[in-house]
Amino acid sequence: VHRYGVPLDPEDWSARGQHGQVVSMRKDGVAVARTYEAGVLHGECTYSYPHREVIQRKEIYNQGSVVQEISYYPSGLPQQQVTYESPIRQSLIVWYE
Repeated sequence: VHRYGVPLDPEDWSARGQHGQVVSMRKDGVAVARTYEAGVLHGECTYSYPHREVIQRKEIYNQGSVVQEISYYPSGLPQQQVTYESPIRQSLIVWYE
């Protein structure tokens, strides 16, 4: 999906600079949506629960480096959030369902 919301063929997406979102379905039923900017992960990357539309995990990237990971309960409520503040420093937030 182009960053303006237009579905594209893989060849067109590559030819147009690899900006936008790649949505795929794994064999185990997990839907994966990755956001790219100039071919590099930048923005949200989401993974659903198998055979469901509810997000299980969300990763947020900044120019190819993960800056935050959020896990969700099957109900859709957040479970835990890890923020990578530096290569050696992380902060963790945990919620109870």
